[in-house]
Amino acid sequence: MKQQAWQQANEEGLSATQGQILAVLVAQGPLTGSELRDRLGVTLPTISDSVRVLAEKELLTKSADPRHPRAT
Repeated sequence: MKQQAWQQANEEGLSATQGQILAVLVAQGPLTGSELRDRLGVTLPTISDSVRVLAEKELLTKSADPRHPRAT
């Protein structure tokens, strides 16, 4: 999955991590930053930065998590 995500992300002008995030979200549905961190094995700041960029590019939408009111 990583190799395919890297190649496709590069073709779309995204980082490998951004491509992996999108692939995981498509496969598994909405997740918190911590859940993404656990699945991808990267730091929470890396997830936060990548998700911010993806949201700015309108490739994903951040929303409040009813299980964790402070998380978005």
